[in-house]
Amino acid sequence: MYEDISEFLDSAMWTGGKARAQVPLHKWFGWVYISEFNSFKRDKYLNPDDVPNLKFKIGYTLKIAQRTEALEASTNTNNKVQHSSTIIYSWSLPKPYLFETKIKQFLKAFIHKDSMEENTSGKSEITHGLTLETLIHVIQLCVLEQCLEHCFLNCANNDTLKEQLQSHLRSPPDVIIENKVRYSGQMISKNVIKEFNVDEIWGEILPDGSAKYPVGYDAGKGQFVQWVFNAGMLDKRKENPNLKDNDTIADDSITEDRSESTIPDPFFVGECVFTAYQSVPMPCRIIGYGLGIHLGQYVVEWIEHKVKNEVMTFPVDRDSRYRVWHDISGKPALHEFKLPKDIQSWRGARRNQVRPDPRRWPRDTERKKRTPDNETKEQEVEPVQEVVQKPKKEVGMTMEEAIRDLKVNTIVQKIKGNNKGTMAVVTKVPSSQSRSGKFAIDGNAQRNQKPGTWKIVSTRKR
Repeated sequence: MYEDISEFLDSAMWTGGKARAQVPLHKWFGWVYISEFNSFKRDKYLNPDDVPNLKFKIGYTLKIAQRTEALEASTNTNNKVQHSSTIIYSWSLPKPYLFETKIKQFLKAFIHKDSMEENTSGKSEITHGLTLETLIHVIQLCVLEQCLEHCFLNCANNDTLKEQLQSHLRSPPDVIIENKVRYSGQMISKNVIKEFNVDEIWGEILPDGSAKYPVGYDAGKGQFVQWVFNAGMLDKRKENPNLKDNDTIADDSITEDRSESTIPDPFFVGECVFTAYQSVPMPCRIIGYGLGIHLGQYVVEWIEHKVKNEVMTFPVDRDSRYRVWHDISGKPALHEFKLPKDIQSWRGARRNQVRPDPRRWPRDTERKKRTPDNETKEQEVEPVQEVVQKPKKEVGMTMEEAIRDLKVNTIVQKIKGNNKGTMAVVTKVPSSQSRSGKFAIDGNAQRNQKPGTWKIVSTRKR
């Protein structure tokens, strides 16, 4: 099929691609695919601590459209539960069952059957603990090895490459390393650790410049995972050109001395506030004050948080400080300059929840009465037990409000019934003759959403 290795390494047979954008390379080719469970929330990718819980299904099919439709339906037959998943990435390959078998055998340590519910269908196809990008790169190497093994590549001219690759892929590893990150699977041997270093193998046996990504991916427009999920620039924050290697903004553009700032009665360094991210108030920590062109602005860093039953909590590090938010690649999220008018105290953003720690989250009235003598330094604050008020019962839209206020692209949130908390975009507004106010959301073309179970979040498109 391919005479030259460089020709193969430039092809979609090697790189794979987004499943919904692909056509088979030949009519008789099938597919090896990766699907992601729909119960898995995209925002968890931002937290490296969730890596051990990532779950992806590996499979093969001859007809990817029909397989996609089947996987996206949750079923319960013969006491076996199939959880809904969506095919997100695939390779067009001849005899795809050969490749699938090799991939699952090699990733043996990362397929934990016992960690799934006993009646889960396809437990032997579900990988745990590898990020999507690393999983794709491992599969690429398995694809190349099988192409050499079965002479889909010119075998006679690539004997050395075949031997090298087979020596690395002969037995399954229990540790996979990429970009200096170690992903640990189950222990295959109690006495020997078998490591598989993707970067070293890539550099050792593949020609320089071998493509890791499909032609359609542009690294300048976002992370690879964002591209796969059609998430666009999920992190729209602009990188500061003065960032140092230690992820802090250069000293000539930021100060921690409040007397050098022109902000009246500012929040102190180390205190926590809220500011908008994509129109939603998000928690952050004051790390300084801008100078020069940013004089009169705060410098903030985003902090990690979780929301359950409308209660926001904050994981802490070993020093009892709130943990810094990490982006989709595992790096600390970039700092930002924010105007004082864009900063909210806890009371302004979380009115229905008691502050978890008054010293970390001062009210506007409290900060205006302080002096530098009682400045809050977060690292000195002892962790306290969070006191939570029972949130007020949310009320959905009335029929009249739905007809009057809903517009196409309005963002709404489910507040009652199944899938409570789900965010959606309005695609069809209620009919002016409607007596029910029902509307349609993305993913469902019918006007069957009752206004009383939804509330309006924003009139801006996500």
